[in-house]
Amino acid sequence: MKAQSTFLSLMLMIAVTVALAAVAQYWAYSYISQGESASSSALESDALRAAESFVIDDVRFYESAGKHLDIYVRNTGSISLTIDRVYINETIIEISPVGVAKGEVACITVDFDYSPSTTYLIKVASKRGNTAEGSFSS
Repeated sequence: MKAQSTFLSLMLMIAVTVALAAVAQYWAYSYISQGESASSSALESDALRAAESFVIDDVRFYESAGKHLDIYVRNTGSISLTIDRVYINETIIEISPVGVAKGEVACITVDFDYSPSTTYLIKVASKRGNTAEGSFSS
């Protein structure tokens, strides 16, 4: 009877040890997988950001039922992009996002009460965080 009791307690300890090892292995695998997927996502995002490039070709100031600017943005990168922010003299101007295909030019129209014969710093930013800027006179 004593031998059976020792044998059963030994088997129970082995079963508990194996179960704990399986739980620890599962946790470690999950932790490592999350880190790998976060790093590959960040690398992919950086690669897309690097492939994105654009310039402001021109800015046209005009009056037509108010004062407006047409900002012409040329996509010089190897992928499509989306312009989602415009800054004039460091002040953000609300716009609807504008997609620009590779090699194309998009016109972004902005309502802005500009003063004649004044130079403005105009900056556009993409959804990925890249920017292009220049000084333009009204």
